[in-house]
Amino acid sequence: MNTSLFKNSHAISSCRLSSAKSERDIRIRNVSNPTKQELEDNNYKLLEANLELKKTINEQQNKIKVLTTKLLRITAIQKNNLKKEQKECCASYRSIIEEQNNVIEDLKLSNSGLTAKVRALNVRVCSNKQFSAGGNFHHCSLCAAHPASPYSVK
Repeated sequence: MNTSLFKNSHAISSCRLSSAKSERDIRIRNVSNPTKQELEDNNYKLLEANLELKKTINEQQNKIKVLTTKLLRITAIQKNNLKKEQKECCASYRSIIEEQNNVIEDLKLSNSGLTAKVRALNVRVCSNKQFSAGGNFHHCSLCAAHPASPYSVK
């Protein structure tokens, strides 16, 4: 009894195997030997997909162009605003810089006047020393150090 069941199950499994083989053979034959209509359908589908891809590419390129233009406009506006702000900022700082330059010039003038007074006083000190020394030609370090003094080395 067991052998008959085995034979029946073997027959069923071999039947299943043969039916599976035949389906696979049909699929392989369909893939390996497509009909003219299948080839035309496949070609038409590929052409449609290609056209759709080209449309999306063109749309994306147009969007890129539009976005690039917007970006350039925005950056140009920002640069112009920045230049205006810099001009306004620079105008306020220019007045401060001019005031400081005027103060510097005034200080330079007063400094040169003071250095002239110092030289004159040094000359007076040296001449007083000479007269107090009783006619001896005494060279003072202050007189030799300043070019305005009569005893300076030129």
